[in-house]
Amino acid sequence: MEYVRKRWQEMDWGRRVILLAQPVMFVLFLIVFLILGQQQVTAYGDAYLRYQQQGETAVYSGRVDGYDVRYAVPSGQVVEFWLNGALDSTYTITEDPTAIPQTEDTASFSPDFFTGIEIKKDGAVWFRGAYSPTSSFWLLDEAGNNLAISITFGTETSEPEPTPGDILRFANGPAVPRRGEGLLLLLGLLFSVVCIVSLLFEEQLFRWHLSFRVQDPYGAEPSEWELFGRWVGWISLTGLELFCYIAGIGLIRPF
Repeated sequence: MEYVRKRWQEMDWGRRVILLAQPVMFVLFLIVFLILGQQQVTAYGDAYLRYQQQGETAVYSGRVDGYDVRYAVPSGQVVEFWLNGALDSTYTITEDPTAIPQTEDTASFSPDFFTGIEIKKDGAVWFRGAYSPTSSFWLLDEAGNNLAISITFGTETSEPEPTPGDILRFANGPAVPRRGEGLLLLLGLLFSVVCIVSLLFEEQLFRWHLSFRVQDPYGAEPSEWELFGRWVGWISLTGLELFCYIAGIGLIRPF
């Protein structure tokens, strides 16, 4: 501790700021991780929808492109789509073997690979076709076109609107992992430790590195380029640390 105190007194304000930022950032993001990172979510394009079980109803809600989006699934056959707090539409799914299109694609699979479905929107037929419960790569309309089960959104000038793939995905219950990723938080902590060690033992590391290249490392003085490189390293490590923390609590998706 005496060495740390002495080293702190020797540092200029820039080094002190970077050093102090390391434990502060970790504690701050650890608290956020324990709160926000433990939420169960499902990916929805570039955003997340938070999963909550309200009685017998599964609810997926979040903010997407400036809109409050909410899917409520009271049962596997009914999906409610809410937009900005108001019920926009109700979708009802029923199995219908006659909705399976008779094409070369469907004929090449076993009879039980596809499930025929009819989806009604507010009581009116909205979609007829077939999908594969075991593969998200197959969603056929009645004409045999492969729509695939995927998430799509409205444009910048239109409101978000569900696709048949969206409705089937939420009706079947999408995967809802934890929002946060603890490994990324630990990776950020690793960058933080490296930065702290580099700051506290700046001169020792410099001379240890020189000991492999010159005979008298303790008589050498760091050049301006060497000092510049140190700052680049500290700032880069802090930036990587911050990125890992932000990704670790689920605010961005690194992959």
